[in-house]
Order: sequence, then structure tokens, then C-alpha cells
Amino acid sequence: MRHEEFKTHHPLHIMKINEFKIISLQPWWVKFYSNNPETDNLLILYRDHPELKKKIIDFLTCFVKTNEFKYIFNAYCSRCGNCCKRDNIIVQGGEIFFIALQLCMTEKEFYSKYLYPTSSWSDYDGIIRLVNGKCPFLEIKSSGRYNCTIYNNRPASCRFFYPASDLCKKEDSDLIEQIKSIDIKDGKLTVTLISGCPYNILLNEELIKKMTHILSYLEGIETKKTHQVNELIRHMVEPEQEEDKSGQDFSEENVLEKELHKKNHLFAIKNFFLKEILFTPMTMILTYDIDEREYNFFINYAQDDLILEQMRTFTETLIGFIKEYNINIFKQSWTVCHMCGNCCGENIIEIEPSDIRRLAEHFKITVKKFKKKYMEPGRYGWNPEGGCIKKFLDKKTGRNICAFLEKKETDLSYCKVHQVKPELCSNYTPGIYKCLKNKSNDYNFRLISNIQNIYLNTEILKVNIISNYVINNEDLYIEWRKYNNIRDNIQSILESLKNYLHKKYFSL
Repeated sequence: MRHEEFKTHHPLHIMKINEFKIISLQPWWVKFYSNNPETDNLLILYRDHPELKKKIIDFLTCFVKTNEFKYIFNAYCSRCGNCCKRDNIIVQGGEIFFIALQLCMTEKEFYSKYLYPTSSWSDYDGIIRLVNGKCPFLEIKSSGRYNCTIYNNRPASCRFFYPASDLCKKEDSDLIEQIKSIDIKDGKLTVTLISGCPYNILLNEELIKKMTHILSYLEGIETKKTHQVNELIRHMVEPEQEEDKSGQDFSEENVLEKELHKKNHLFAIKNFFLKEILFTPMTMILTYDIDEREYNFFINYAQDDLILEQMRTFTETLIGFIKEYNINIFKQSWTVCHMCGNCCGENIIEIEPSDIRRLAEHFKITVKKFKKKYMEPGRYGWNPEGGCIKKFLDKKTGRNICAFLEKKETDLSYCKVHQVKPELCSNYTPGIYKCLKNKSNDYNFRLISNIQNIYLNTEILKVNIISNYVINNEDLYIEWRKYNNIRDNIQSILESLKNYLHKKYFSL
């Protein structure tokens, strides 16, 4: 059938596959892009060819059911809610603040109501208490799908959950919906998702057969030409022959390289050579060699109390190092106020007459009485009617703090005049050199929560910062052997880890 509105001037049966540079299967039609610039592109609507639509649906259904292609749909969440029914959803200390703020609770109230302690690298972290077998922040909709009521402030363990996990339940229709197009070009088959990610794929025999049926229908060939199309499809999907690498190199340079490789390890137990460790909040992933073959092994910190204690000491030391030498790595994590109160204690708060009048009206007293009770003479401003807010000694911290700063049972600081605070306070920008900068204070957990994982090999310690906070997506690299505190902490962990492995796996 012809479709003048799409500039289709030729019936399909005279079109040959090799006349087109791209054949694109899309949700509503098949589009052919011609090799000849003088020839119009061809577009065929599924509504005009029910049999073609049936064959394409058959191919797509088989495609999304094939295990080897499940990785393609990693980024897609079907809102099945199964990941929210895990019993190990960790909320890190720095994340508690934002969730508690959304729920109009203090951090302490949030922790006691929704969390219980866990064995992670920070003792401020907690595990979400499940209610009836699911996360208390999970909300079911009339469609049977789930929503997260704290989605914008959800913890990193949720944000970085792997959607291709076996926990995830994805309907075939959900997966098909994610496919934007399937293109055949230059002997390759490319699947493009609605996210824009293209994947060049190799098909198995069953899918080759189904694609053959589609192309056979499109070209309108007879049964005797099926073999020809089959060969065309095989040419599209068979991988290029790779250079034979079965031979082994026994040259002197290669032997020396292998010997050097054996020495490049953190420690060894018999024929076990530990090469690398990836630390995450609750586990470490070991990469090791046995007989020149590489393996991975997971260890929970909770499996050994000494390792857990040393990990917490190590992360505190690492945060102290970052504060002192590389604090810029966390620059963007101070886009909001963490209510630490440092700006209200260390800074001189000199305010203008309009601020004084507004505050006096808030307290329902005269300007004269307000100045007498809360103000000191100005120090820097040129306005003679201005002045500085008085500071009072905080018995809990031993620091001088603003007269309007209120410390409650939690570690948060509240401003009594927040709604009418001075212009100077309104314009204050939280920053790394002003907020949480005292290395002896108890705010390390806020910085630890910005760390996604820590990678360790024989020379380098790489700190991976959560992408939302990192500057120019650069991670922090530390030559850990050059810094005594970090080196001592790492060596203590390695020694404990070696003893743990030796006792549990090598002492038999």
C-alpha cells in the first residue's frame, strides 16, 4: 500500500534490502533510509500490515525474555517495589538530615522511629525498619505500582540500586516500552532505548529466525529466497573474526612481567595474592589471584568486630585528611544548610537599623529595649544606628554563640528568629571554609555520606565521590603510603583481614 503523506512512491514488493542504508523498526512503523539520495525514504505503518506487526511483536517478546540482553534494561525501574522490601536498606548519617527535614522531624526522632543500628563504616548509619515486610516510605498506587514518598531525598543505597537485580520484576510490556528503535545498518543490529543509549547486539539462533521472518515479509520474497535472507541476517549478527590469541608468549620480557605481577599484591597467603580492595559502607570486595586467575570475594564488616572497628577508625582518619588537604572535593555538598551553627558562633553578626526594627517588632518590644538586651556597639559598619548581636557562652560546647541560636537535644542548631533573621544571615552562603570545619567536631558522618566507595591497591587509594557532589566528576587519588596516619590505618586493616582469612579459610 502506498502512503503519499510519507512520500512513498513504490510498492514494497519491488524494494530490495540492499537498496537501503538503514532499516529502522520503530513503535508505530518501519522506516527505510535509502542509499540513493535521489530516492525517497520509505515508511510502512503497522496498521496497514497486521501480519508484520505480529511478527515484530513476536521478535520483541522473545528479545526481552532473553537473559543475555537483560543488561540493556539496567537503568529502567518498573516501580515493582521489590527493592524496597529488602531488609538491608542503609541510610547514612549525612542522609538522615535531609529525610528528617522533609518529615519535619529531628534527626534523633527519625533515627529512633525508622532506623536501627548497623555494622557500617560509620556508627551514625542505620538500617530502615520494615513495616509489614516493606519500607515505611513505600506507597502503593491504584495501578498496582509503587511510589517512594521520600524520592527526592532517598538514600544512596536506593539511588544506586541496580535495576537489573533479580529482585526487580519487569513485565514484557514494560521492557518493550523502553525500546525506541531497532536499526539494521552496515551489517549490524542496534537497539536504541528511550534513554538514548544504543547497543550493538549479537542475536541467538531463535532471534535470527524471527528477524528473518520480518525481513522476509518486508522484502516480499518467496520461500526459495529464505536461505539468502538467512545468510544476510547471519552476516549481520556474527561477530568479526578475532586474531588468534591462543599462543602463549614465553619471551624473557613476558616472564619478567609475570613475576612483577606476582609481587604487585597487598598481601599473600600461600597461593592467594590479594591485589585490590573496594570498600563500600557495609562490605569490602576483595580482588585476588590464585594460580594467575582472578576472583572476587565479599566480606561484611559485621563478620569481624575488629575489622569493623578499624574501618570506622580508617574512615574518620580519611575524612580528617580530606578536610585538611582536599576539602574542595566536597565543595558542592554544602549547597544547603546542615544546621551546624558554626556561622552563628564564629562570625561577627553586625546588622542594620532595618533589621533591628524588624527583630524588635518580632519580640514586641521597643528598639531601645531590644538594643539593650541583644545588641553591642558596631565594629565595622558605617551606620551609627547599627550594631552587633551579642554572643553567649554555650555550656554544652564551650563556644560563644549567637543570642538567638537554640541548641536542642539533637546535634542541630535552630534559629529563634529564622523567619525575620537579619539580611546578613539571609545572604550567608554555606561553604566548606565556614561550615563543619572544626576537625574535632562530631560532623564527620556528613562527609562520609558523600563517599560512594573507596578503592585500594598497592600504591593508590581512590575515593569515589557521589556524582551529585563531585567537582567536574573527578575522584580523589591518594598515594597512601606517603601519609603516616592513613598508611597505619590501612596496614592495620590488612593485618586483621589477613588473620581473618587465614583463620577461616587457610588454617584447615
